[in-house]
Amino acid sequence: MPLTKATQNVIEGIVSTGSTGVSAGSFIVTQQYKITALGTTTQSQWNTIAGTTGQTYVVGSLFTAATTGVGSGTGAAAVARTLANRFADVVNVLDFGADPTGTTNTTSNINNAINYGIQNNTTIYIPSGTYQFDGYTNTLTDAFEVSIIGDDGNEPTLIANSAAANAGLTMLSFPDTRYSNVTGLTLSGNVNVGQSFFTLTSVVGISVGMVIQISTSREWYNGSRYNALTGTGKFCGEIHKIVGIVGNKVYIEDYTRDVYSPTDTSYDIVIRAWNPCKVTIKNINLESPYPPAGITSVGIQIQQSVNSIVENVKLKGFTQRCLSDKLTINSKYTNIVFEQTVSMPNSGVNGYGLATDGSLGLLLDGLKSNGQRRSFDADCIDGVPSNGSAPWVYPGINGPARDWQVTNFVVNGGGAWLPSDLNLSAFSFGIGMHGGSENGIISNGYITDCTTGINCRGRNTTIDNVVFSGPFSTVINIYEDAAGLTVQNCTYDSLAYPNKNNLDVYSITVTNGGSGYLTAPNVVISPPASGVTATATATISAGAVTNITVNLNGSGYTEPPSISFTGGS
Repeated sequence: MPLTKATQNVIEGIVSTGSTGVSAGSFIVTQQYKITALGTTTQSQWNTIAGTTGQTYVVGSLFTAATTGVGSGTGAAAVARTLANRFADVVNVLDFGADPTGTTNTTSNINNAINYGIQNNTTIYIPSGTYQFDGYTNTLTDAFEVSIIGDDGNEPTLIANSAAANAGLTMLSFPDTRYSNVTGLTLSGNVNVGQSFFTLTSVVGISVGMVIQISTSREWYNGSRYNALTGTGKFCGEIHKIVGIVGNKVYIEDYTRDVYSPTDTSYDIVIRAWNPCKVTIKNINLESPYPPAGITSVGIQIQQSVNSIVENVKLKGFTQRCLSDKLTINSKYTNIVFEQTVSMPNSGVNGYGLATDGSLGLLLDGLKSNGQRRSFDADCIDGVPSNGSAPWVYPGINGPARDWQVTNFVVNGGGAWLPSDLNLSAFSFGIGMHGGSENGIISNGYITDCTTGINCRGRNTTIDNVVFSGPFSTVINIYEDAAGLTVQNCTYDSLAYPNKNNLDVYSITVTNGGSGYLTAPNVVISPPASGVTATATATISAGAVTNITVNLNGSGYTEPPSISFTGGS
């Protein structure tokens, strides 16, 4: 349902802005109020005024009056919330002129809404509909929180136009280039594995809540593949959230993973601290047309964040990365769909679903992926010599992706990158690692129709309860850097594709858009023998149907349903 706090009875700790207000007996029914003083009014009486049951009301609570409050104690006080107060809770992109019909390009309108929401710490709401949208890149000057929410169950679809896709685009980008950095930090004491702190020579500019990052030129791993490609390996480094500062000791949320010494001159150490952002994106579909071969496109990019959430998001048509996660801590991605409907060129693009680089504690729970070259990839952000510089000078260099988990997933390579003779001329991995990975868990999933099911190039990886089905060249490919690998409760079954008797409608591809439509026709999807019928809406352009968005996936399908149109003048 649409988000509108003005009509919800919600409780949240908002600092009061008034010291006087409406007394008991004088409330106006249907007006929204914020409590400024409890007085002698009891909790049950506050519930009577608000028309609620069992709520706990405190100073700052919001409610909509259900009664006038007669006989509800004395000293009760509240202030009526103005329309401006209520609008400030949620920013609606329609109020910034965004067009939900897909007729006009509304990139600037949505960008203005996002910037306003970030600057005023309010949620950005995108109602259901189809929007022409060519991308947003954060250009604000400091750390921030951003929350972008669509309608759950009737998600809005943001579609890039061909010109933007052909030029290379990122639809939602929250990069690290603008964040506050404290640089020039140095160690004053040794660091051992398992410590809860770093001792620095100075902590000027550092504060609790920032992230401390240590990068070095000491190799963490140097495999033959990386020597051949770049002349470098993977380098020691790590990131941690700062939870305390005592003297020159900087205490971290978890524990150190490697050994560092300020007196060891065999390698260099670079330390910086930065203010993280937090990104929340829910209930949104992002689509991009396929660009020419070698042109990259990215769906969502999140860098240098803590506790970011991406939930119930579908990404379609992105050639480089659907989701790019770099230098983040405790990111959570749930109910994510990646989709490619045509074969992508095996040249100049990665074809990744979610790629995480140098991050800590990432969770991917509930993935459906179709046609990606690699549905998940874990790696470090490594440096390559450039203009004679040492690798560690590379600005984002860090250690491996650590403590990540991929669970409850369905990965279908879909043949998009799969050579018919399985000669490995085009690699297609269900899930992969690039050597810069440690303590990863892959569990409770299905992988089918890939060249390689899991490409294991990380330390201490656990693969548990994964079913592999369909054609493979290799089910699990184990490299020399896969020390500590555990594989348990896994099977190969050519008939074990998940829920094959209870599938949903994944997507609908337009093969013939027709002509002469003045309004969008209704999309009719045949029902399953037993289950829930899927629903979808059509988008037209220049008289033809150009896109069909699945609004409800349905359930119980055993084969693709028939699709037809009705209406549309």
